[in-house]
Amino acid sequence: MVKEQIKEQMKILHDKKKIAQLGLEQGIGSYRTVAWATEWFKTLVKSDNSPMRAAAAKKLAPRS
Repeated sequence: MVKEQIKEQMKILHDKKKIAQLGLEQGIGSYRTVAWATEWFKTLVKSDNSPMRAAAAKKLAPRS
């Protein structure tokens, strides 16, 4: 059982995206005011960037 846990942890340590996400989550810790950063990061590293494009389009669209 311990060997399996070590194996899983080693997989995380060798995955650049997962280790960056882990660092971000640990870095912000209990600061609730920056919790949006975690969601932003998760959206950024996803292969589907449609939500980011939609948010950018809303920001760039002229207001009427």
